[in-house]
Amino acid sequence: MTWIILFILVFIFILSNNIISNKINISVIKTSSNKSVLTENQIEIQESSNANNKSELDEIKNENDYVLSYYRGLPVIAKLEIPKINLITDVLKDYSEDNLKISVTKFYKGLPNEEGNFCIAGHNYIVSNMFHNLKRLEIGDMIYLTDRFKGKMEYYIFDKQIVNPKDVNCLSQETEGNIELTLITCTSDSMNRIIIKARVNGY
Repeated sequence: MTWIILFILVFIFILSNNIISNKINISVIKTSSNKSVLTENQIEIQESSNANNKSELDEIKNENDYVLSYYRGLPVIAKLEIPKINLITDVLKDYSEDNLKISVTKFYKGLPNEEGNFCIAGHNYIVSNMFHNLKRLEIGDMIYLTDRFKGKMEYYIFDKQIVNPKDVNCLSQETEGNIELTLITCTSDSMNRIIIKARVNGY
């Protein structure tokens, strides 16, 4: 009788150890699995963050690579020439109210002489490097834009508009693969905007 009781006790002891061991294993597996998922998520987030940062850095780097020279200590991204109105002016890389008082500037998006719409804004001040005479331009007139990589490229005017300041359609980058240029200035009364759109000759 005694040996039967002893056998039952041993059996219960062994069974209890197995159950505890299984629980521990399951707990370890769950913990390990959760840790693995967390680690993968962290990697995914980190990679996504790195990609975004790289994209932003690349964009800045690309634009900075286009610096052609300096005008009054400010970086110039292109040189603009319009023979009809005897205009030769530096296009400042960075748009700001202060810079606009010094010369015409890049406005919104685009890079000079590249596919897309490179926009240039300037005041209509009566000074040699501003856009006072932009109103004299007509469809078919030629414009030249020089940048650091492609040199001097020839554009022809294909559209001229006077629009409300709230109309920003002229800034669109949808050019169907064309290399385009948009010049923007105020009308004489500053109530509206004169928009000159040009395209590389032959495109």
